[in-house]
Amino acid sequence: MKGMLLIARLCVKDLINEKLLVLCALLSIAAVGAPIIILAGVKDGVVTGLQKRLIQDPATRELKLTETRPLDDSDIQQIAALPGVSFVVPTMTQGAASVRGSGEARDSTGRLARIAIDLLPSMRGDPLLAEIGADALKPGEAAISQSIATGLDLAIGKTIVVQINRHVGGVDEVQTANLRVTGILPPRLEPAERIYTTLDLARDIEAFRMGIAVPARGWPGQTTGLEPRWNGAIASVTAPLDDVERLQAKLSTGFAAIRAVTPYETSEFVAGLPSASITELATTTTSIVGRASMTALAERLRGRLVSLTPVTRDLSVRAAATVLKVSTAVEGSRQDVVLREAKTDPLEIPFALLAPAAIARRGNDLALSLPHGLVVHAIVVGESEPGRVVVLPELAGVLLSAERSGALLEGDRLVPTGGPKYYGFRLYARTVEDVAPVFDAMEKLGYSVLARTQAIERVQILRSALNLLLAIVGSVAVIGGTALLLSNFYAATLRKTPEFAVLALLGLRRRDLAIIQVVQSIALAVGGSLIAAGVGLLASIAANRITNAFMALEAGERTIALPSAATIGVTMAASATAAILSSLLASTMIIRMDISGLLRRE
Repeated sequence: MKGMLLIARLCVKDLINEKLLVLCALLSIAAVGAPIIILAGVKDGVVTGLQKRLIQDPATRELKLTETRPLDDSDIQQIAALPGVSFVVPTMTQGAASVRGSGEARDSTGRLARIAIDLLPSMRGDPLLAEIGADALKPGEAAISQSIATGLDLAIGKTIVVQINRHVGGVDEVQTANLRVTGILPPRLEPAERIYTTLDLARDIEAFRMGIAVPARGWPGQTTGLEPRWNGAIASVTAPLDDVERLQAKLSTGFAAIRAVTPYETSEFVAGLPSASITELATTTTSIVGRASMTALAERLRGRLVSLTPVTRDLSVRAAATVLKVSTAVEGSRQDVVLREAKTDPLEIPFALLAPAAIARRGNDLALSLPHGLVVHAIVVGESEPGRVVVLPELAGVLLSAERSGALLEGDRLVPTGGPKYYGFRLYARTVEDVAPVFDAMEKLGYSVLARTQAIERVQILRSALNLLLAIVGSVAVIGGTALLLSNFYAATLRKTPEFAVLALLGLRRRDLAIIQVVQSIALAVGGSLIAAGVGLLASIAANRITNAFMALEAGERTIALPSAATIGVTMAASATAAILSSLLASTMIIRMDISGLLRRE
């Protein structure tokens, strides 16, 4: 014990005696450790900030369906049971989601302001609501986006009036639903004008628009026939539209995109369009739209519009054991004239259509197999191209509605049956790491989905790259620091050999003399690491203050993370290891020194 105390006193007195050399050694170690600590702070600050944003943003964990397909409860349950899925709720068509809302704001005439909004269903566990701390929505409640709250002067606790319109049997009808606002979604979570409410209300709205009565809400039914719905339109215009005009044309119409198309492309959807026409294709995503959307689009294109033909994409029927694509006739074309002359009411059964000559000839009765096992009859009134039948837009819309919602034959009409169907979902993975596995699982189930996997992969690649860079820099620093310390300790040992010889003569063992070197090296390593940590702390604070002045960082985010206990501990351990190795190598001189020879020379 006395020997150890003696060694400790000798170490301290020696360090104090060589203050200038000790300071240089401490600064040398700090110069090696500080860049590593700062680089580790950059890695933690940048990557942690990006990961935090990815984790906090539910859109990063969302997987979107990119196709139109009918779904039922069993499909939704199957998706919900996939490993890594945290939330899934079925959605209706965009036609059902498109409503109008009013609050307390008034327009220039003093009347209540109304704006077009999208309505989407929500359920317990909705990540969007969880982000704002809102509870699961109850009947009569809704969460709205900030843009709706601002536009309609709404706040939590106030009431938004949702207006639902339908056009059935040539009659326009309106119903309303009063909903209490229980949550407001910031633009980060919901930039669009959207309202989230219960799944039951979303289903009831779709049922009402289909003409099905909703007794629980007092909404009457109107089953005079299926309402035509389409998922696209071909607009013949006087001149091509630019990007701004396309954006303005699709606003609040229910269409998701408008793009220029060639005559060859238009022939996939319509028949009878002049080959020299300038055409634009308006499309939806996974939804279908009705007459109101067509009217709204025609109004947007007023002054430029030659003709507007509603179309159905990927709609087909089976006739004579052959699958035939359904095309629509352009208004005023030869095909349109033939079809309208054959039928005063295009929606009465038997339908009128143009069919390939190989399938049926003019005047033949043709049995058409529709979705859900329904078979109806049509009269062939003319010839079409091979592989397709040509019908009037109204009939194409009814056939698409029958495919989407189900239909039954009632007299000479198709009427809706079975209630509204699901044609999409909102799906969220549990974590960002679960997105890729859920994406693969959905692909195996046959769903075409879109996920932000590239954004997640970029952050993971950046983290790996910074880890590799930190490892390389750290390795080079440790090697360089070890060489620096070795040279310092070697020089110091060489310079102090006479003193070591005297101490050995006084009775200290060579091992004890070597321990003095090791203890001093550890003390220098710890001291240098603490100085490096202090420099890293000051650099981080200064850099964060500078970057905060011109970078939009959220609360708690830093460009360079402050040195953590783990980072300081690793730096100390690396410095101590390098110092111990250097001192041990230098101490070999003490072990091998010739004490008597040194004393004689002195």
